[in-house]
Amino acid sequence: TSTPTPTTVPEKLDLTSFSVSILNGSGKAGEASKVKGILSQAGFSENKLKTGDAGSYNHESTTVSMKSDVSEAVFESIKNALNDYDVVKGEKLKDDSDHDILITVGSSS
Repeated sequence: TSTPTPTTVPEKLDLTSFSVSILNGSGKAGEASKVKGILSQAGFSENKLKTGDAGSYNHESTTVSMKSDVSEAVFESIKNALNDYDVVKGEKLKDDSDHDILITVGSSS
């Protein structure tokens, strides 16, 4: 008889501790606010989600940039929550960045 191998259950991520800047780079009005609502539903703290406009509106994909100490599991949580968007990983944020995570919403959805 074989002994079943215990499966490791991933620890529940505390998404409320992360500050997130969501920039609309799609050119579609309201996209950053729409993403804010989705991430709030996914477990991020609504008062740590800030929205604004990107420097340009020619972003195709939705880019997620994170500080180096933010877990890969957080990126996966964002990607899963934004499953209607074409989510790609961006460059690492500097450690002195105002936010832990920067999301630039693109036009592909």
